[in-house]
Amino acid sequence: MNVFISKKIKSNPIRFFCFLALSFWDSGEIHAALSQVDIEKEIFADIAPIEVRWKKYHEYILKKPKSAQRMGEKALQSKDWYMRDAGLKTLIAVNAEKAKKTARILLQKDPSLLVRASAVTALKILKDTQSENVLWNSLSDPRNFRKDQSLWIRPRIMATLVEFKMGKKEKFQEFYNDVDPQVARLARLVIE
Repeated sequence: MNVFISKKIKSNPIRFFCFLALSFWDSGEIHAALSQVDIEKEIFADIAPIEVRWKKYHEYILKKPKSAQRMGEKALQSKDWYMRDAGLKTLIAVNAEKAKKTARILLQKDPSLLVRASAVTALKILKDTQSENVLWNSLSDPRNFRKDQSLWIRPRIMATLVEFKMGKKEKFQEFYNDVDPQVARLARLVIE
């Protein structure tokens, strides 16, 4: 046992007790439970680099599919955008209804442009036609602009609205001369 592990075990009384128990009784179940807790801690530890957390998260989900929804929901609570993104993608795979609701919330409230873009993609993949109002509101959301410049998420939002044929022509008319030429072009497809 190296010095790092022994300090880690000694500094935590519960781990020390478990280590002693394992040394007398080498049960695979106890060892697996301890390693599961350690893996979860490593996934959600702010000090681990993004690559490590991302990789361990996905390995964990693949090894423990029954825990996927719980881990996805936990990842959505993270302060790190890439963990919230991973959590949403996990929910898409395991619980479509929960993913739709979560994607609507993330599109409206998440500070990360990449997470909001993943939310639009999720709504599109899951064919969530009930998200019409959220999508229309997001087109005008100030977070989807940098000063007066439209950000790349807006054409994706408009494309989703066009694909689902959401909204009346009057609604698309509002974006006929949008500052973003891609958004305007997509709006014209519906109107003309």
